Amino acid sequence: MKKSDYLSSSVMLYTVVFVMLGGLFVMAQAGTRTLWGEPKALGNGTARSFVVRNDQGKPVSIGISFTKNALSGLPTEAEPPEVMLALPEKADVHQFKYIVINWNPQGHEPKMYQVPHFDFHFYLVPNEEREKITENDAMQFAKAPPSQYLPVDYMQAPGGVPRMGAHWVNKTAQGLQGKSFRQTFIYGTYDGKVTLYEPMVSMAFLKTRTDFSAPIKQPAAFEKDGFYPTTYRIKYDKEHGEYRVSLDGLTLR
Repeated sequence: MKKSDYLSSSVMLYTVVFVMLGGLFVMAQAGTRTLWGEPKALGNGTARSFVVRNDQGKPVSIGISFTKNALSGLPTEAEPPEVMLALPEKADVHQFKYIVINWNPQGHEPKMYQVPHFDFHFYLVPNEEREKITENDAMQFAKAPPSQYLPVDYMQAPGGVPRMGAHWVNKTAQGLQGKSFRQTFIYGTYDGKVTLYEPMVSMAFLKTRTDFSAPIKQPAAFEKDGFYPTTYRIKYDKEHGEYRVSLDGLTLR
């Protein structure tokens, strides 16, 4: 074979391989499927839950999508009504039951979080259990889960919140390091059980439309089998004019 023929054949071979790999990539991307929950009003816009499944039908991401106009027309009272989102049908993320959005126009305690922000609560307990959590449950707030069910770098904040429980914060969080709070990840517990996962995001950070992703510090063990996230993400989808806050990298534990 002449050198020119060899080079020509090599180019054709690499072209075919590239096209095939490209095709496989497109197929893998096309193989994912997003399931959507019913939209609810949020500010002047709407919010809805979603679950992404891979080409094998396994959940890989769970989150909230809300339109850009949801950031305007929000309530201004100290404790606005929560927005509860049902998960999509056939989502197959059995450990997660529903998502609750809490808008805090004045922030809340402790002091580092006293700026306008959202709490995005991904609950692991049925709503009837959540509704029984009251401000008088000091013993249940104080009762921590076995240590293996929480990351070692997390510490419990004082007290607890009705319908939520006690909150556990990362010792390396921005607010604890003298930096302004932008986003953080919190665990919630009640009566010795992990009850919720919570990305908390400031309004100021959302308005920057920054694409942010960070690892979720993992516990040594999980009380129940299920698909649990390894990262969380905050992004703005310019094409659709939507914000998305998601728990990603769902992994069977």
